[in-house]
Amino acid sequence: MGYFCLKCGEIYKENIKNTQIQYNKNNNIEDWIFCPKLKCIGQVIEVDDMFLPIIRLLNNKGYYTEHCCSGHVGTDTYDSYISFDKTIQGLLLIPEGYIEEKDNNKYCIRRNYSDKLNDIDFHLELLNNAIETLNWAKELKNIKPLQLEKLIST
Repeated sequence: MGYFCLKCGEIYKENIKNTQIQYNKNNNIEDWIFCPKLKCIGQVIEVDDMFLPIIRLLNNKGYYTEHCCSGHVGTDTYDSYISFDKTIQGLLLIPEGYIEEKDNNKYCIRRNYSDKLNDIDFHLELLNNAIETLNWAKELKNIKPLQLEKLIST
């Protein structure tokens, strides 16, 4: 697993988990990892290694994500998905093999795999999917608004 700051885009190693704290958000206690950069202090999230560059790119372009899974060999789950935050209600183009759905009222794209694949073939499917999904994300148009702080600093 990798770790990614949603605010500044920095990628961290697993030892960032040592900075995890409990945070009261709307009267719900959540475990948060805050970015250690003094000028950032954004939320750091855990992301599957195969999806880390994809999630980083999507968030950097303004397609804010909430949850994802690249899929895992040796589990009973045969899918990959990316769930977006409430600002994303749909996409004009989704990666090949994916379907659109709502997950807890959030827009989500999901790719299902055959449960008949052996572990090696399933792992190859997951690797190919990560490459194809990264290429899809690279083609998406940047929708992130120009940040006011960047305007002020120039």
